[in-house]
Amino acid sequence: MSSDQAKSFAAELFRTNGNCSPPCFWGIIPGKTTLGEADQFLSRFGGKGYIEKDSTGEIYHYDNSVTVKQGYLGMSIVLGIKKGIVETILIFMGEFYEPGVEPEDWAAYTLKGMLKLYGVPSRVVFSVDYPHEPPYDTDKVSYSYFVYFDTYNVAITYSGGVTDDAAQYKICPLRPDQEPDYLNLWLGTKWEKSAWVDLTQASTLSYEDFYELFTRDNLYNCIWLNASVFFEMKTRPPSATP
Repeated sequence: MSSDQAKSFAAELFRTNGNCSPPCFWGIIPGKTTLGEADQFLSRFGGKGYIEKDSTGEIYHYDNSVTVKQGYLGMSIVLGIKKGIVETILIFMGEFYEPGVEPEDWAAYTLKGMLKLYGVPSRVVFSVDYPHEPPYDTDKVSYSYFVYFDTYNVAITYSGGVTDDAAQYKICPLRPDQEPDYLNLWLGTKWEKSAWVDLTQASTLSYEDFYELFTRDNLYNCIWLNASVFFEMKTRPPSATP
């Protein structure tokens, strides 16, 4: 495969995830794919792969960036390996704010793409960041949210969305001015209960409502979260056990 073909293939995978059945990332399936198979597949895209060892087994790291139109998408992959088999997958994707990068370029991993692939989420939780950091105005807040699909042992977090600091946070995750800066996607991981604010605590929506709202063809669908709930709870990131 030539360099140009590899770039084109990688860009396609960002859009489609290779059309593999969940839980799956680019054909890599927790509990089935071997380290050798994963390394051979990823090596065709260039980038850098290396192995570390810890008390639980081997950890494979892979870093690369993919050119899309005039911009590029950054990516890091961490595979947890036990007895030569991929057990867990952690993917970081970022640079969504790069000029020339559009949601369609990473369509498989947008909120809409994930909901369509995995169905109604098991949980949706939110966190709001304080204090405010430049370049955002002091009347804005930055928010992150986790979406869990426990049936598949899959979870994804989107970080860097910005909205007005008000009594009701207006969250429009598909709207261009609230796109995340980056995301993290986990496969094959068992999650402990999160201390972030649950969708059902801060709004009147159910998880089914959330699914129906954000799988529609409307970028400007929004939800409103009660800001006071975030002050009443300590919002720390959830933890995971392999």
